[in-house]
Amino acid sequence: NLVAGPTLRRKKKKPEQNGAPWTSIGEVGLSGGEMLEREISGEPVLFVKLANDLYAYRNMCPGCGESLEGGSLKVADLGCPVCGRRYDVRRAGRCLDDPGLHLEPVPLLVGDEGAVKIALPSAVG
Repeated sequence: NLVAGPTLRRKKKKPEQNGAPWTSIGEVGLSGGEMLEREISGEPVLFVKLANDLYAYRNMCPGCGESLEGGSLKVADLGCPVCGRRYDVRRAGRCLDDPGLHLEPVPLLVGDEGAVKIALPSAVG
């Protein structure tokens, strides 16, 4: 004899209420192999386009604390113009010279029309 137990109902997870809000920033306008700094909600964000993929990072070298704007971009390696440390854009900004360092990624979404949204957590904790 089979005894039917209570039916398990799985609730869909709701998005985190304490997460960063998504901010629409329009099109970034980069071609593959280019980067651009834009200030979003008072925070400098570095956008990097590799082929068809767009990445966003807080624009600060974790090694020296300076801006990455004006740095070198060779394939997926982003070099700091001040200290020379190199970061792998495709691998969440991992430092190629010091494994303890990495860039701070900024989550982004690219819509069908090329419009970009980012989730920039507040720098103030």
